[in-house]
Amino acid sequence: MIQHNPNPMICFLNHLLEVDRDAVENLIAARVPCGQALADHQSVQVGRKAGRPTVGLLGLLNGYFGTFDSGPKAGWGPITAVVDDEDHTRIKEFVLTPNQDSPNGSRGTG
Repeated sequence: MIQHNPNPMICFLNHLLEVDRDAVENLIAARVPCGQALADHQSVQVGRKAGRPTVGLLGLLNGYFGTFDSGPKAGWGPITAVVDDEDHTRIKEFVLTPNQDSPNGSRGTG
């Protein structure tokens, strides 16, 4: 369940992209190893690298805001970093995670 309104954070993150894009992109791309307790947290978004759980800034932020209970993005956090189609390290903007089917039947990206 989404616990807090993510829109002010999304605006803040987009502002920071304007202030220092390289720093923000590097922070969002960074992942650090974490323990199993954090990996098992109900809302923090945790990935895996070489079989070990890792977490990044966006995973922690999404953990604060909670996750969608239903819809195509059930289990996802409400903040998505939209990346460039050709350079996946380049963040175009932060947006509210689309959590509904689009009119043409495909699902939004997140």
